[in-house]
Amino acid sequence: MRIFKRGQKYGIDFFDPTCRKRIRKLVGPKKVAETVLKDIEVKIAKKQWLGLEDKVSMTFNEFLPKYLELSKQQDCDSHYRSKKRNLEVHVAPILGERPMNRVSLKEIEAIKIEISRSYSPASVNRILAYIKHLFSIAQLQEEVDSNPVKKVKFLKEPAGRLRYLSKQEINRLLGVCKGEVKDFIRLALNTGLRRGEVLSLKWSDIDFCNKMIVVQESKSGQKGVIPMNQEVYNVLRNMRKKRKGEEKVFHIGKHISRKFAQSAKEAGIENVRLHDLRHTFASYLAMKGCNLITIQKLLRHKTLNMVLRYAHLSQPHLQEAVKNLY
Repeated sequence: MRIFKRGQKYGIDFFDPTCRKRIRKLVGPKKVAETVLKDIEVKIAKKQWLGLEDKVSMTFNEFLPKYLELSKQQDCDSHYRSKKRNLEVHVAPILGERPMNRVSLKEIEAIKIEISRSYSPASVNRILAYIKHLFSIAQLQEEVDSNPVKKVKFLKEPAGRLRYLSKQEINRLLGVCKGEVKDFIRLALNTGLRRGEVLSLKWSDIDFCNKMIVVQESKSGQKGVIPMNQEVYNVLRNMRKKRKGEEKVFHIGKHISRKFAQSAKEAGIENVRLHDLRHTFASYLAMKGCNLITIQKLLRHKTLNMVLRYAHLSQPHLQEAVKNLY
């Protein structure tokens, strides 16, 4: 048994007792070829070898485009782009030429350790979730017998960041903003819509008669319907008068995050991000006594866990409620 090199790739060369033939097959990088050959050697010695063709599936790089094509059909655009970028940047360079059914728990753990050096636990867990789902699909398509990520322990994540703007900060922020930036902030503060959801809005999604906004593309990939209060209604009405004949509501696009940061700095507001407008919306709902189930529905979270971070803001309202119990 030996490995050989052809061009930039390495292959395996051995005698297969199941078919009584000499097998020469290109595999990929040297380390992958060594691992594959060692695995074959051990299984032949233990008489567990069933033949090369039965045991070597398509490589990770061969399966990845098939998986991404399926994801493109099922996921929203932002989720698909994140999944594609992370798998191509962080996983494909390591597992690229590795046969799918040769990927081990040890290799997944190595990927976890490598990306955890540069990324937060939440980001690492997100990438691990992408890999886990990929292997689940591979298992359904009988490319692998088991999912190696199932036994990987995900990292412990710190409590989610909760920063919301005070009423004074909101007034200062709106005082320095103009045009689309101001309209964006007013809309986000009063609907809890995410950045991408606001920017993807079209006038056909706005129902002025029933005061509803239809979210065509959410983070979960599902549609949502958001009620408009008078503030949102007025903002959109005024914008509509200036935008007759146009399809999209907002045109500021990717510049909104930079514009928001500049406005916050000008207003003297520190430690704030664009997504905190969504936290502000939910926080004031909680402080007004809105129950967590309603907040969950307005934020369109799949589970209640993501909303529990706002529970402590409801305490004064809850204390007042039990005072007047009898």
